[in-house]
Amino acid sequence: MRSTRSTRPIQVLVALLFAYGPGSGAAHADAGLVVVGGTADDHVRSTVGTAIEDAARQAGWSLANPRLSRREADGLVSCVAPTPFACLPASLEAGGIHRVLVVTVDRAVSDSGAPELVLLGKLVVTSPRDVIVNRRFCESCADDRLAQESTQLAQDILRLLATQSGRTVVEVASEPAGAQVVLDGQRIGVTNGTFNTFPGKHVVILEKLGYASERKELTVGEGKTVTVSATLRVSAVPGVPELPGMGEPPRRPRLVPGAVIGLGAVALVGGIVLYAVDQDPSLTGDKRYRDTAPAGVAIGVAGLAVLGAGAYLWRRGSARTSGPAAAVARGGVVVGWCGAF
Repeated sequence: MRSTRSTRPIQVLVALLFAYGPGSGAAHADAGLVVVGGTADDHVRSTVGTAIEDAARQAGWSLANPRLSRREADGLVSCVAPTPFACLPASLEAGGIHRVLVVTVDRAVSDSGAPELVLLGKLVVTSPRDVIVNRRFCESCADDRLAQESTQLAQDILRLLATQSGRTVVEVASEPAGAQVVLDGQRIGVTNGTFNTFPGKHVVILEKLGYASERKELTVGEGKTVTVSATLRVSAVPGVPELPGMGEPPRRPRLVPGAVIGLGAVALVGGIVLYAVDQDPSLTGDKRYRDTAPAGVAIGVAGLAVLGAGAYLWRRGSARTSGPAAAVARGGVVVGWCGAF
């Protein structure tokens, strides 16, 4: 069970005013306010505040002078109202501030007993009304790791807001339709379809049973719609998705050619022995082994033929197989011999 120390009163470290577009001073019509507080010490909250400020700048936001009193900021951090909108000072919306991101940083103890920091971010949007909440944990957290977690928290919240706004869109189509759409590692639906996302770089992967997967990289601007389309290629085996590494079929096994070569070699040696015995009776001194030359010649010729066949099969085994059986074997399933031998 997680436990959070609350012996110290909540303190507000910084109230930063964010607005789209260049410049500072008076808030723009779509300006936003970021408040960082919590029970963690000043150094920790300063690290979090700096990271969130950098993340906001990277998202295209600019900074303006703070216009929030300490009392109002404390009220936002410690808000316990059923709806967060009740905690917003009336002066914010009057001043054109429609977005408030409150981040609290509290010390706690993890399930393993190690010290950790709990980062809770709550974004409240007044027009149109929306609330986005996200949380991250940082166990045994050094400054660099804390900065990374804070940046990721801010990016996740801003991306969720951008996605829910529906202004940035990716249209994905495929031939044939019905392919699974994997956007940035997450399955979000099937083609043909339209999907909300956030501005920036994305990776789209299309997957459909019986077809090779397609990978597309794209960049979507704020408030833009980008179309992605692909004609899927049929995989080697109908009904079996083409897996990575299936482009080259495997080599044929050489067990059978090796056995054939061995059999031919034995027959050839046997034929030579039989022929030699018949030509030199002193080798055995027994009449039962006379007149073996004809059999030796026949067996030797047969052995040569078998040797030739084995060499041919061995050479064929050096070539790549082709066709459905080879493709399935590459995917980890051995169907059977491919080709004749």
